[in-house]
Amino acid sequence: MLIEQTQKYSVETEKEAAELIEDFKAKQTIEGYNLSKAGYVRKEIKSKGEIIGETFTVTITKKFI
Repeated sequence: MLIEQTQKYSVETEKEAAELIEDFKAKQTIEGYNLSKAGYVRKEIKSKGEIIGETFTVTITKKFI
């Protein structure tokens, strides 16, 4: 029986990261889990020392009921 699951997602904007977390919060009761941890980290994409973009890694930890 699965007790806990951690998932990582990559999105392009901070807004998408926040929306993804809110989606998981909204679905937790319906899908039978508690969101025990959720957050995101900004990562810079560099080329030859220059920042050419950014990406956000969203980490979600679910505990199943």
